[in-house]
Amino acid sequence: MRIHYLENLATAGIGNIADWARSRQHTLHATRLHAGDALPDLARVDLLIVLGGVPQDCTAWIDTEIAFIREAVHAGKAVLGICLGSQLLAEALGGQLVPATHAESGWWPVRLRDGAQAHPLLQGVPESNTLFFFHRNTFTMPQGCVWLAQTSACAHQMYAYGDRVLGIQAHPEIQDEGIAYLAMHKADSLPVGPYTGLRPSDAGRADYLFRAKAMLFHVLSNMEAIMREAPTNAVRS
Repeated sequence: MRIHYLENLATAGIGNIADWARSRQHTLHATRLHAGDALPDLARVDLLIVLGGVPQDCTAWIDTEIAFIREAVHAGKAVLGICLGSQLLAEALGGQLVPATHAESGWWPVRLRDGAQAHPLLQGVPESNTLFFFHRNTFTMPQGCVWLAQTSACAHQMYAYGDRVLGIQAHPEIQDEGIAYLAMHKADSLPVGPYTGLRPSDAGRADYLFRAKAMLFHVLSNMEAIMREAPTNAVRS
């Protein structure tokens, strides 16, 4: 499977995504939008992954990126949006990126909604999981999407469009060094609130890191299985 990711921020690593791709012997390529890279030819992409970032730092390319995500969805590609990527995916599907009531940072429990475990993209994903967060924005739920998960701080945590498009507000891709960087350099960039609990010791939560990685591996393997059965499933506009 040909995986391509859109990088909105130089420090937004792909972490567990790269580990999964290597384990399955898939190709992995990047467009570093922050560095001025050109977008790829969709004909060479099976799975598009949109990573996180800071919206106000992406103004030079964000509209083009959203249009490209929309094109990928309509072409029947598998699409995974993470953090800002989930917000931009929501915009591509007709939702809106909006400020969240509460910023979230650190590890917080995520609960799947009733029936969410039956969705093809969440096969094998536990009903409750503790995931890592670092965000101050959220999204309105696009029409036609299935709302899959929530936290106490932010209702819209995960959603699906059809059987091959998924948005995740959390960071299941992040590894210990990414958390350590955020705790050391970025913890004070979010407004202080009841759910901004990031601290350096969060990088040492091997139990949470292991389960978050397992959750992401389930999602990616589910996408892989769906794409193997039906490589293209174009959406008619």
